[in-house]
Amino acid sequence: MRHDPPAPGFEGEELERFALPNGKSLGAIPAGRNNFASLVAGDIVYLNLGEKDGVKAGQRYRVFYYLQPPSPVALFVYPPIPREIVGEVVVLSTQEKSSAAIIVNCRRDIKVGYGVELE
Repeated sequence: MRHDPPAPGFEGEELERFALPNGKSLGAIPAGRNNFASLVAGDIVYLNLGEKDGVKAGQRYRVFYYLQPPSPVALFVYPPIPREIVGEVVVLSTQEKSSAAIIVNCRRDIKVGYGVELE
C-alpha cells in the first residue's frame, strides 16, 4: 500500500536512527487526535511546547523514545542513554503552551508519551 507524503518536500528523507541529543528544545507528545494512542504518518499529534517555548508553525521536531527509562541521575552521565529516533513532525499551529503537529515521517508507530526535540 502506497502512502502519499503529507506535504511536498518530505518524501525520501532518511532519519538517523540513534541521533544524540542536540541540546535544542525538548518536549513530549501528551495526546494524539481522536485520543489515538498509536499514531502513524499523516496523523495529528499535540505537543506540550508552545509559543512561550519559541515554537513556530513549520518547525520540524524529531520524535524519540529512550531504549530504557532514564533515571534523573542518568541524564547527566556519559555516555548518554541511547534513544531511538522513530519519526518527525512538523508544527501546524501553536498556542501559548501547546502546539498541533502532523507526523510526516515515521519508521514505526509513534506512541503517546514519546519525546520530541527541535531539529
